[in-house]
Amino acid sequence: MTAPAAHHLWIHGRTLCGLKAEAAESSGTACSACLLLVSRIRREAAALLSIAGGAVEPPTPREAWASLRGTDWAESFDLDEFIARPDLDETIRIDAFLDSVAPLTVEALVSEWKGTGERP
Repeated sequence: MTAPAAHHLWIHGRTLCGLKAEAAESSGTACSACLLLVSRIRREAAALLSIAGGAVEPPTPREAWASLRGTDWAESFDLDEFIARPDLDETIRIDAFLDSVAPLTVEALVSEWKGTGERP
């Protein structure tokens, strides 16, 4: 099925919703199916963390990001550059998805996307 002309979340060269779309295609709207999937993933992640009693492995953000080396995610992110950040473990929390999204972080990401043209 072809997706409506909207901004989609892209992961590994495909839309999160799985609908066929062109990266440049957009009507200026956000894909509601992609957003619903993100909501579902957040809820399931919260349940997983609850079942685990808050315990996670690897235990730090740096180790968690490093564990993605050799996976498809290494193609989507410059893991070495990211992991090299000296403040990584102090500025990123593994359970941050439990918080509401901070508007300033959203604005920073929008600016980054507009500057690089890598995202819708």
